[in-house]
Amino acid sequence: MSYIGKIQSPDYFVQLVAKTKRDDANLITRCGPVVASDEASSVLLLALSQHWPTDEHEFDELNIATAAPYDERLRRALADFLELRYCRRGGGRALTQKNERDVLRWILGVVGRDIGGLHLRRNAAGWCRVEVVR
Repeated sequence: MSYIGKIQSPDYFVQLVAKTKRDDANLITRCGPVVASDEASSVLLLALSQHWPTDEHEFDELNIATAAPYDERLRRALADFLELRYCRRGGGRALTQKNERDVLRWILGVVGRDIGGLHLRRNAAGWCRVEVVR
């Protein structure tokens, strides 16, 4: 079956959601959440909302890892609680896989919380968006 055929299969998204949930649980069990202050998390949420400003732009840890080397706000916000390291991937610089993993651990630790008037929402497939708390 071709890739297009796989993603058109109704079971594909069910399996993707189950795998995402399983992988997230394993990561938190193995490594725990990233400890970041609410202030540092608020700064990062603001930087994320500025980089991906509308509901049309969802992101995940890979998007953050590839955008951070080129976005000063993201870089500074992440550096508040992570030791950033860079590598070359595909078309350019990105955060290392360890940093990418730590970004996901941070996401899993703050998702759903009201931090500084901002709220990180994550769907079952792992895509995120920042919303203003009303």
